[in-house]
Amino acid sequence: MPSRGASDCSACAAGFFANRNSSSACSECLAGTYQSATGQGRCLPCEAGYYSLSGKSECSACVSGRYSRAGATNCTFCSKGTFSGPRAPSCTDCSNGTYWATTGGTACSGCDAGKFQSRQGMPSCERCAGGRYSAKSATVECTPCTAGKTSSEGATSCQDCDTGRWSYDEASNCTICDVGYFLEDVERKQRTGSSEYRTPGPKQLLPCIACEAEGVQCSAVGAQLSTLKLRDGYFRIAAHSHRGVRGVRECPMKKACKGGGNFSRSGNSYCRRGYRGPLCAVCERKYYRDTTNDLCVECAETSMSVELMALAAAAFIVMVVATTLAVR
Repeated sequence: MPSRGASDCSACAAGFFANRNSSSACSECLAGTYQSATGQGRCLPCEAGYYSLSGKSECSACVSGRYSRAGATNCTFCSKGTFSGPRAPSCTDCSNGTYWATTGGTACSGCDAGKFQSRQGMPSCERCAGGRYSAKSATVECTPCTAGKTSSEGATSCQDCDTGRWSYDEASNCTICDVGYFLEDVERKQRTGSSEYRTPGPKQLLPCIACEAEGVQCSAVGAQLSTLKLRDGYFRIAAHSHRGVRGVRECPMKKACKGGGNFSRSGNSYCRRGYRGPLCAVCERKYYRDTTNDLCVECAETSMSVELMALAAAAFIVMVVATTLAVR
C-alpha cells in the first residue's frame, strides 16, 4: 500500500518531498520548512518572519508582537522594551522617551509627564529627580529648575520659592535666602539661664530672617547668620547674633571697624589694623590714641628715639649744672 502522500510513480503532493535515493515514498516537510509545488525532491526553509509546522505547503506569517528567524517552527514573543509589526524578522527597541512593560509589544508608549527615559529598549520610565521636571510625555531628559524655583521627584513643573527664600539651579528645596534676607543657620537652646548654639540637622529647613538690623548687608542671595556681612563702621558682639543688646552695633570710632562677614578672634576680625576689642575701641600694642582725631596711631620708632635723646640731653645738662654749683 502506498505511503501517505504518494502513489506508484505519482508526484509527491505539496507539503511533501521524495528523496531521490529512496523514491518509493514521499515524506512530510519538516517543521520550519515548506513545499508549495508537487513532485519536489526537497523542502524549503521558511523565511525570517514566518514559521511552519510539518507537512505544510506554505509558511505562516508571525503576528505583531512576535518574530522569527529563518527556518522557524514558531514565532517568539518580543521581550519587554521592544515591539514588532507583522512578519517581523526581529523586534525593535523602544526609542528614547518611550517604553513597553510586557512581552509581545506591538508599539511603545511615551513616558508620562514627570518621567523620562534616556535609553532605548527599556521596560519602564524613570521619575524626574527633585530639582527637575518634564511637562510633556515621551521626554528623553528632564529639565532642571532655574534659580528661585524648586520641584519634588516626579514633577511636571517647578514651583516658585516662598517669599524670602531662594534656591540655586536644579534645587529640590529652597534652602537659601533671597536678597534682603539671611538664613538662621544656627539654633539657640536655652539651658537653665545660659544659652548654647548648635548647628541643626541636615534635613531641617531653616528660617530666612529679614535683614532689618542697621549695618547688616544682605545684597546677594545665600546670606547666612554665621557669615553675616557687616557694613563699614559696624561690629557684631557675638558670632551668632544680629539684633538686641548682643547684636550688631555701630562702632564709636567708625573708621576703626571695616565690617565684613568673618567673625573670629572674638570679633577682632572686624577691626582695622591698630584696633582691637569690643567695637574695635581699644588700640593695639604699639599704637596710641590720638585724642585730636580719636584714632589709633602707630607709634613711630624714630620719633621715640628722638624723644629719648632729648630727655637724655636734658638730664646731662641738669647734671653738669648741678656739678658746677657744687664746686662753687
